[in-house]
This record gives sequence, structure tokens and C-alpha cells, in this order.
Amino acid sequence: MRLIVAVINSKGGVGKSTVAVHAAAWLRAQGLLVAAIDADAQSSTAEWLRRAEPELRVERCPTSQEILDRIPRLRTLYDVVLIDGPAALNTETVTIASLADLVLMPVGPSMMDVSASYHTARLIYRLRFTPGRQGRPHAFVVFNRVQPRTRLARVAATAILKYGFPVAHHALQLRQAYAEACGEGTVVWRMGARGNAAADEIHALFSQVFAGVLQSRLAR
Repeated sequence: MRLIVAVINSKGGVGKSTVAVHAAAWLRAQGLLVAAIDADAQSSTAEWLRRAEPELRVERCPTSQEILDRIPRLRTLYDVVLIDGPAALNTETVTIASLADLVLMPVGPSMMDVSASYHTARLIYRLRFTPGRQGRPHAFVVFNRVQPRTRLARVAATAILKYGFPVAHHALQLRQAYAEACGEGTVVWRMGARGNAAADEIHALFSQVFAGVLQSRLAR
């Protein structure tokens, strides 16, 4: 099993770093060999991961050529290579999406966030239906910063389904624990009682979206 996971959205402020950092740390906690690439100019994911998971290999690759140069070797050494893309629909985003086996697309729970994510969703859709790609990359929308039981969240969820790929069953709610985890350089399941609710939803989310990865590992 060798898997490239991309966390991308051309819309900024949707929580890409939160999803990327927790995904990398969670996969490593399941016993997988994980490397991470930060292709975002702000380097938020790289800085957070170096504090939260100091033994995890993290590389900065801000250009498409650097990404293309690094991926072949990393893919031979690690079970999962996770790439956090830039908050832009540029050459780097296209390169990352083209390499990915699985895309996680964080989206905020508003129609503005849904509309701004349309071009990223369209890119993934085009790639999936390119001849010879066999439906790759698989993709999940991950709703982030959700306030449950609000009409806005329901309307946004209905709109995003029109993009044609699955919405993860478990959203990440608007919780202070995620901001505190970033500030403290950790992940929510290491925060004790403050992070328990967030840790439960992280585990539920990734148990779904990475179910195939875990099954492949058990089959080895």
C-alpha cells in the first residue's frame, strides 16, 4: 500500500492545516509510516507538525517541480504521503491533485465557502473522469467549523452534494480546542478533557475517510 493524500481547496480559511495536521498524526498513530509535504506559502502545516510530531518527516515543497521531484522517493519509503496544498487554484494545486489517490477538501459551512470551493471541485471532477485514471483521485468534502443544527449548514451540505463526490459523514465542529491545539503545537487527543469532544469527531471522521487505507494495512 502506497497512498498519496492531498488536502486542497483554493479557498483560504477553511481549516486545511487543521485537517492536514490531524490526518498525518492520526495515520501515524495507527502504525503507518507517514511523511508530509507542505506546499502552502504560509508553512502553517509544517510548523504545526514539527511541534506536534517531531519524529514525522515534514518537507516544504512550494513549487510543482519540487513536489514532482520528491514524491517518487517518498512514495517508496512511506505508507502515506500527505500533501497540504496552497490556498489557490494554481499550478501547484493541479499538480498535487493529479498525483493524489485521495483528496480531502475542507469546506466551511456557508454558501460563500461552497461557492468559492467550486473551482477546486471542478478540477477534481475533471481528473476523475480523465481516461485511464480509473476514478482517481477519490475525494471527500470535509465540513469544518460547523455549528450543528443550523439551517446554514444544512443548505451548504445540500449544495456541496451537487459537486458529485461524497461528503464525509462526520464534520468538524466550531471548537476552541482546534485553535488551542494549533497554538500549543499539539493535536486534540493529547489535550485531556479540553480536547475530548474534538478527538471523538476526528477519530470518527478519519475512520471513515481512511477506511480503505486501514483495511489494506491489515491485509499485509
